[in-house]
Amino acid sequence: MRAEGKTRVATSAELGGFGLAKSSRSRWSGAMTIALGSDHAGFEFKERVKAWLIAWGHTPVDFGCSNASPVDYPDFVVPAAAAVALGRCE
Repeated sequence: MRAEGKTRVATSAELGGFGLAKSSRSRWSGAMTIALGSDHAGFEFKERVKAWLIAWGHTPVDFGCSNASPVDYPDFVVPAAAAVALGRCE
C-alpha cells in the first residue's frame, strides 16, 4: 500500500526484504481470513507472508505446499482460489 498523509508503512527490510508493506491504517475493519498457496519455488516467501499476516492479526489459511520439494502449483493454488471464490477466504 502507498503511504497517504501520516500513515506509517513498514519497510521492505522490516518485512524480510520481500518488498511487502502494510499501512498502519487499514481499509478493513478487522482481521481477515486469507488464502495462501504456492509451489516449491514460493514456499519460503509464503512462510514469511504467513508469519507477517499472523503478526498483523489476520488468519492465514495455508493450502500448501508444506516444504521446498518440487510440486505442481495448481495442486495448491486451485484450492486456494476456490476458497476465495466461495467466500471462505480473502
